[in-house]
Amino acid sequence: MNLLCTVKNLVRYANQNSNPFIFRLSCAPIFLALTLSTTCPNAIAENTPMQSNSEDTTYKGKGAASFTQRPEEYKRPEEQLILKLFNRPLTIGGKIKTDLRSREDSSLGRRDDNDLRFSTDLQVELLYQITPDTSFYVEIDASYQEDLYSEDGNTESTSQVESGEFWLYMEGFKNKNLSLQIGRQYFGDEREWWWDKKLDAVRIQYADNSFNTLFAIGTNPTTISTEKEPLDPEYEDIIWILTSADWEWKRKNHFEIFFLSRFDRSDTPDVGDIVPKTQEDEEDATVNWFGLRSHGRVKTENSGKFYYWFDSGMAYGKETLIDFDDLNDTQRQVDSRSEYTLSSWGVDIGTTWETKLPYQPRFTLGYAKGSGDKNPNDEMDSAYRQSGLQSNDDKLRGVNSFRYYGELLRPELSNLTIKTFALGFPLFNDSSLELVYHRYQQVYAADQLRNARIRTKPEGEHRDIGEEFNLILGLEEWEQLELELIATYFRAGKAYGEYQGQTASSITLKIQYGF
Repeated sequence: MNLLCTVKNLVRYANQNSNPFIFRLSCAPIFLALTLSTTCPNAIAENTPMQSNSEDTTYKGKGAASFTQRPEEYKRPEEQLILKLFNRPLTIGGKIKTDLRSREDSSLGRRDDNDLRFSTDLQVELLYQITPDTSFYVEIDASYQEDLYSEDGNTESTSQVESGEFWLYMEGFKNKNLSLQIGRQYFGDEREWWWDKKLDAVRIQYADNSFNTLFAIGTNPTTISTEKEPLDPEYEDIIWILTSADWEWKRKNHFEIFFLSRFDRSDTPDVGDIVPKTQEDEEDATVNWFGLRSHGRVKTENSGKFYYWFDSGMAYGKETLIDFDDLNDTQRQVDSRSEYTLSSWGVDIGTTWETKLPYQPRFTLGYAKGSGDKNPNDEMDSAYRQSGLQSNDDKLRGVNSFRYYGELLRPELSNLTIKTFALGFPLFNDSSLELVYHRYQQVYAADQLRNARIRTKPEGEHRDIGEEFNLILGLEEWEQLELELIATYFRAGKAYGEYQGQTASSITLKIQYGF
């Protein structure tokens, strides 16, 4: 409590005595110093691993990441804490994450929305080895978030404890190449272009040295939390079927196939029906996606290494859009209902050149396009949309993954072309700096940009969305500690009409400690 009061006083002083940009910069080192001085020493002191006397060391040093089919989210110690429970190993690990995020003019000056937000999260993971081939995993998250400053004066704080993943993992079928995983689990592909979400699911996976494939069926998870927040009606009654196959046809070179189905089993109201406001669902869709991916590395003797990727996807299905009118504070009435057939495509292609020049710079070029709908008034919707499971988050050979379509705008690849240029440098032993530029243009001028984070909509008269600059600094010189600084700047194009030329920006500081 004393620490929080100190933070608030420092922030209030900086806010009263600085312009907004200096105010944001001054807060970053304050929180960096406070977090490192209070969180990390205690965590380091308390995380002395216990050495297990058991002869079964299957999980020693691996943690749960080996079984959740995910890339390493944070640095774990080589040997995590291992206890004995019923003479079987129980591995205990987790992470402490603290973020400080400042945003300015995310509505392009349309309203007062500058803010400064602090959040911290403790994640504890328990992995219990029931037998050498069977494991049970539980994840618990405790989080706190507070608006330290809001230009409109509306600040709030929230705290909650909620369940994360919990699943049963079994292998040992077909010479241990086949595995079964049941429960709330994470799904993520390498570029997170297809999926990056937790689902309540059953997964069957086969893997050998050069080939792996998975099949899974699941639903969106209902939150088990102290806040008791209901599942958004948009995500209720959805069944997902996920299938993928990955063939490493040459060392460091892969070819992949993806198939994803979204079945919406929710009831669709008719015109005139009255529904509670809490049950309002404006879109019901059953959609299938099919796509191919190729990615890998080409190594040359004199020019360095070239890393490439190619993603393609087709989406097809049926969609019903519903328009509601307000009746009162608690009820809404269906005003119209429109049905569309979906048929669309998207591609993402790029390369990173890891040079042998002085300071070892990396150059990246990328191009992505999601088809648009030329005639929105007919019954065919040709605008590509991603599944909603994706996050579009990956590394460009640096130490940090980030939103490769823009950390501030974060658009979905729909009726949009994105041109990307990036320059990266390795720093020290295990750190990196990335400078990234994006240029955005709609395929057809439209008055919406699907799932973008800018709070002002385009007018639908021009295609030029604008440009964004990102700076990503990652410092990972320590065994378990990671620091990341992300600075963003967006400038609006002609598509925003009177807001053309307006800018939005953000600065985010992330500190993460794994144990």
